[in-house]
Amino acid sequence: GVHLVLFRSADGLGLVTIYGIKPPNSDAAQIKGEFKVYPNPVTRGAGVVNLAVKDMNLGQCVATLYDMLGHVITQRDMDFTNGITQNSGTLQGFKTLTLPVDRLAAGTYIVVIKDGRQQISQKIIVQ
Repeated sequence: GVHLVLFRSADGLGLVTIYGIKPPNSDAAQIKGEFKVYPNPVTRGAGVVNLAVKDMNLGQCVATLYDMLGHVITQRDMDFTNGITQNSGTLQGFKTLTLPVDRLAAGTYIVVIKDGRQQISQKIIVQ
């Protein structure tokens, strides 16, 4: 099926919220999962990038990191129920886990979060 991704303008922290919509052949027409990546761009020296999700099936997420040629760099199960709950600012209500970036070459990557109901993607720039 086709996934529709709508972009909302970046906030003061350099975050962009991406909303995912289920494919048209699914039983629920609108699922409004949110996915934020920060810091973005990220330096390799930082070691990790934070992945924050909201309104997703937190215990069944899979994160896949792709290079710009579509090759899978890494894929891992991520249980956001164990993530840090954000309680303030633009991240209020989000659950956050980290993804290592220290071994990535500088460049642009796409991280895709799937939870069995929806798929949401975000671009990451590693410097």
